[in-house]
Amino acid sequence: MIHYTLTTGDSRPSPRDEVDAGLLDALLPSLAQVGQGYQPLPGPLGERYQLRLDAAGRALLATVQTTIGADQRAPLATWGVCLDQVDEQPLWQQLLGLQRQLAAVMPAHQHRPQIPASRPWCAVVLLPGLLHDPAAAQWLGDCERCLAWAWVEGTR
Repeated sequence: MIHYTLTTGDSRPSPRDEVDAGLLDALLPSLAQVGQGYQPLPGPLGERYQLRLDAAGRALLATVQTTIGADQRAPLATWGVCLDQVDEQPLWQQLLGLQRQLAAVMPAHQHRPQIPASRPWCAVVLLPGLLHDPAAAQWLGDCERCLAWAWVEGTR
């Protein structure tokens, strides 16, 4: 799988074997929450972070948000997981639209995102909520890749 960050243009291969099978099994129940709004992130991070999963066809759109105050939440990242060509363009356009909105308020992030050349791919838009919780950047990439692989495994 290609793991691509639209916000920065960074890209890296994410082989299946870098995700522990036990972790994938632990994440599979989260996929049952598709379309149910924000739910606690699986594991110990669930006290502070929430995950929203939405699907269209075999494409997944995920967003993680953090609690920053008694009643405030801030989205940290949104990512899409694409398995096949049928769902690729609609998912890419949705992510690109979000990236364009972000670039309008944070012009320093101006580059031309390129759709990954092969599938499956996981493409990420980093959101301003990371400014409220910069420590989340240490685990967020792993969360994106692990959930993406769980989606791949769960939709076969």
